[in-house]
Amino acid sequence: ARRAVFLDLWHGRCRSARTADPDGLDEAAYVFTGDLAAWKQVLATGGSPVLALMTGSIRLAKGSLSSLLPYASAAKELLELAGRVPTRFSEG
Repeated sequence: ARRAVFLDLWHGRCRSARTADPDGLDEAAYVFTGDLAAWKQVLATGGSPVLALMTGSIRLAKGSLSSLLPYASAAKELLELAGRVPTRFSEG
C-alpha cells in the first residue's frame, strides 16, 4: 500500500505535517517516492537526500532537482531529525 506524508515547510520551519491522500499530492511542489527499505535506510543513517536521489534509491516524482539543490543541507538536517523520532514501520 502506498503511503504519503505532506510536509508544509517554509523558511526553515515545518508549519504542518499530515497524512497525504493521493489527490492531496497535487498541491505539493515536490513528491519523493521510494520503497520502504529505501526510506528506512535514509532515515536510519540521516543520509543525504540528494545522494539518495542521485543513486536512485529515492526518486523525485514531482518537482525539479535543480531547484532543490540550494536546500540540500536543510533537507539533510530534516532527515537527521526525523530519524530521531521513535518510529514503528508497518511492513504490510
